[in-house]
Amino acid sequence: MKIVFDKNEIDNQSVLKKSYQEYGLIMIKNFFDDDEIYDNYNKDLKTLIRLSYKKNNIKKTESNKLYNLRKNNDKVLGSILDLGSKNNKILSGIKLKSSDKILNLVKLLLSSKLIGTMSVSDRLIMASNLKKEEKWFQGVHMDYNYVLQTKKSLTAHIGLGNYKNNGGVLFYLKSHKIKNLPLYIGDNGFHKIEKDFLKNTVYKNYDRFEIPHMPKSLILFDSQLLHETIRNTSKNVRITQIFRYSDLASKEAISKNWVSVEPKKIGDNYFDRLKF
Repeated sequence: MKIVFDKNEIDNQSVLKKSYQEYGLIMIKNFFDDDEIYDNYNKDLKTLIRLSYKKNNIKKTESNKLYNLRKNNDKVLGSILDLGSKNNKILSGIKLKSSDKILNLVKLLLSSKLIGTMSVSDRLIMASNLKKEEKWFQGVHMDYNYVLQTKKSLTAHIGLGNYKNNGGVLFYLKSHKIKNLPLYIGDNGFHKIEKDFLKNTVYKNYDRFEIPHMPKSLILFDSQLLHETIRNTSKNVRITQIFRYSDLASKEAISKNWVSVEPKKIGDNYFDRLKF
């Protein structure tokens, strides 16, 4: 079985599903070739950047507009990122999130006809090679603990922009099958994986699989699959859109009354092993 597929291979649904179940992810290269919905979202992001310069009289110290915003105008860029995050507020982005092209694959991989999404689950990322990115860098983690609606869920990772190989994601294959992942609550209120478990179990027993950033690509991965960010070492900003989907008919989702929330936003202890 393989993980990376070409666009012309997506009709082989049984292979896609088996690979996803085995490894915890699949990637489809050039998935959004000649896709009007995808192109419109890319265009709207460029328009927002252009309007930011025009309306705020922003001066450039760097020729690359987006890099210049990240370097000198974090608040402006942060407002753009907020439009695409928790949840997406740009209509072209909402259309992309709800496009049949994506949803048909989600239904296949989750074996469900009743698909939903979670609160605060979308994220627009524009990451540079600047040192300030370190505070947003994501070490080894899984997405389930940030959405908590149901383990029967997945993340859609969409490559945007014009540049490739400027960062990406590193996955630990088959790690979505780990039971009772040992967690503790970090200083920021979010989960962290115990360091000894990472060192003695994850790093030793699970193969690493790096996927560099690739515009027009689609990665779909299990919400329990361990992964981390590959740092961007170039001045070309990496633009990525994250959408998350869940099976609303799953027993866990129903038992939780479809509640989904970030851990630090609720008083209940979602780190309870029994609930995990």
